[in-house]
Amino acid sequence: MKKIFNKLSIIIIFTLILQLTLPFTSSANTQNGLDLIRQETSLTEDDIQLSFDIISEHSSLFLENADITVLNSYGLEDQNIALLKYFYDINYPSVTLNAFAVSQNVTNNDNIQPRLANVLIRVLIKDALKKKMGDKIKKEIGKEVKDQIEDKWIAAAEKEIGKHGYSKFVGPEGSGANGIRQGDHIFEIYGKNGNPIMRGHVGLEQNKTVTNWHYHLKYDGFEYHHEQTLLRHNSLPAWGTPIK
Repeated sequence: MKKIFNKLSIIIIFTLILQLTLPFTSSANTQNGLDLIRQETSLTEDDIQLSFDIISEHSSLFLENADITVLNSYGLEDQNIALLKYFYDINYPSVTLNAFAVSQNVTNNDNIQPRLANVLIRVLIKDALKKKMGDKIKKEIGKEVKDQIEDKWIAAAEKEIGKHGYSKFVGPEGSGANGIRQGDHIFEIYGKNGNPIMRGHVGLEQNKTVTNWHYHLKYDGFEYHHEQTLLRHNSLPAWGTPIK
């Protein structure tokens, strides 16, 4: 009985040690991964942390847009850090940075500071627009949305985040039909202080034969329709409707 008690005591102590050390080990691995990013990229400290926060918040979405084979090849334990490295690598390859340096007469690549957070926000906004439309609506007006709306909204989002910081991105997912919110809402971006700074909206007009695409900004109380774009089409189904 005494031997059994001693064995149980050892197991309990070992379990407690694991529980206490694992968080520190995980934190150390994360820090080591971020140190690797700092060494290998031209990103600023602020951009690294912001990019890591964005990826951590929407890791499943960024996984959908990444090559798993490439991610695994990094050998990084922290999946979110691997994603951060992946999106940097595909958007800012060394040859591009070197070419940029030459074109700008820059001799030290440390002076080149690409903004990865902007790349990630671009992915989030494109995904929000795609999910809001759904396959059926995208088939009808997806090209117009891409050509006339995407880039303007992304540029505005980058500008607002540059002014107000970033804390959260809320996409179109909700309890409505097809798992998508059926009102005007497409996405909402929150600034560093936790308050909204930009809202992407789309309204239906003229018996659903016209959509009014626009965004709202904090500085005017979210009243004005910025970059308003009207698209004409056949009567549309519910937002997010797939092709059956």
